[in-house]
Amino acid sequence: MFRRFVIPVWVLSLVCGSVAAQGSRPAGLAVFYFGNSLSENSMPPFQVALGRSAGREWNTGAMVGPGWTIFMNVHALDHNRYVWSSRGPGQAREVLQKQSWDAVVVQPFAWPGLHRRKTDLAGWIPKDKQDEYGDDIGDVESAARIFGQFLQWHPKGQCLIYEQWPSMERKRGPDGKPFKAPTPGPGGKGDEDFVPDREAFDYVKQWETVRYDPARKWDGDTYRTRDYFHKLMEELKGRFPEHWKQGRLRYIPVAEVFNELDKQMRAGKLPGHKGIAWFYTDCVHQRMGLPRYVIAATFYSVLFRDRPHGLDWKVYNDPEAYLQCTERTRFYSHKPDMGEPCPITEELARQVHDTIWTVVKSHPYTGVRDESAPGEPKP
Repeated sequence: MFRRFVIPVWVLSLVCGSVAAQGSRPAGLAVFYFGNSLSENSMPPFQVALGRSAGREWNTGAMVGPGWTIFMNVHALDHNRYVWSSRGPGQAREVLQKQSWDAVVVQPFAWPGLHRRKTDLAGWIPKDKQDEYGDDIGDVESAARIFGQFLQWHPKGQCLIYEQWPSMERKRGPDGKPFKAPTPGPGGKGDEDFVPDREAFDYVKQWETVRYDPARKWDGDTYRTRDYFHKLMEELKGRFPEHWKQGRLRYIPVAEVFNELDKQMRAGKLPGHKGIAWFYTDCVHQRMGLPRYVIAATFYSVLFRDRPHGLDWKVYNDPEAYLQCTERTRFYSHKPDMGEPCPITEELARQVHDTIWTVVKSHPYTGVRDESAPGEPKP
């Protein structure tokens, strides 16, 4: 039985400008991530095993810091901070220059906006550090700096933007003050965090209809929207036109996958799930299990230009693997963000895989088309 999918209007409006050079499906990749805890949510150490389950060699590395924006990653790179790599950690420049890398993935934490003068964010940058930052610390300039440096070291490399999902508002009491409660799940151990207002959260409306407003800065979350990320990509296309034409400037549409899954959940088509809000541990982080697997499988599909159906998701279904991640791999994974396990089943995995592949192969920025299908579903 074949499932009928409708290509969204936003795809039809942009596909004429999509990348022409699609590239081949690689047998192996080494991918380095710049981001914060939302990049950590993808569990880079797990991706090594995930790739091998599909017959791919997937080496990973990461520079992640709590709440870091792209300009903070630029600053950390400039100052040669310590970074993690599945092939051995070390100082940033040594790891990034001496180890071979095929792709770099940059994750916006986009409250600086597309363009922002550093003087607008004086409260976030100590006065004695002002000279260490460029005048424009917005996402366009900051991502371009990381891409440019990476391409100097790895001229044939790919550059990708990791699309972020909307955050939720905090639940508030009659006095208007936000509630706090112990973080749920085995990793919380009594740590308190703000309680998200899951019932009031309309993911689809926030993602599809809110327009980016640079005047609002971090207020109103206008930067975790489809409109913002598409504007970001269009500016980066202008900065790297040849890489775009060659299929080496690309995009990982995780928020778009969440958007489609939320629609399925609200229509009662994803067993055991009533809305994407319940994927969240708090107002923004994703729970262990299915939510984090969705992120990683979307990464795989874009990076390897392959269906995710051949992946063995079991490592993402093991709570103990999350809790022991730091001890076993030396990659710091913040336990309170993991929340309660959200189990993966064969049926859920099949439906998630279908959704990921439908979004990835039709999205105008991924550079992926369904010309062949080596990653066929397992029997």
